[in-house]
Amino acid sequence: MKKIKLALNTISNTDYKILIKFLQKRIYLNQSKVTRTFESRFSKIIGKKYSIFVNSGSFANLLIAQTLLEGKNLKNKTVVVPSVSWSINVSPFAWLSIFFFIFRKIKIFLINGKFT
Repeated sequence: MKKIKLALNTISNTDYKILIKFLQKRIYLNQSKVTRTFESRFSKIIGKKYSIFVNSGSFANLLIAQTLLEGKNLKNKTVVVPSVSWSINVSPFAWLSIFFFIFRKIKIFLINGKFT
């Protein structure tokens, strides 16, 4: 049986050497000064005092959920989420034990003036 690989070697030896040099020079594995400067400039552009940039949209969703929870902005620890969505949009609320309703388009029919 022929093996089919998902990918070939996608990182060259040159790239490995560059990465090793980068890791040896750095104390932190982030762009803290660059990020702080960018956040500050971005905040001015959008007219806000602060802004925070995170590593992914998934982490941004978790940050939003945690902020809502800690800021006591969730009455009854309940949120409404769309029925068609990515799991990562809903899972932060589940992780934080926040109850969520799945919103669906609701059709209301009137027959003889009464809801059915």
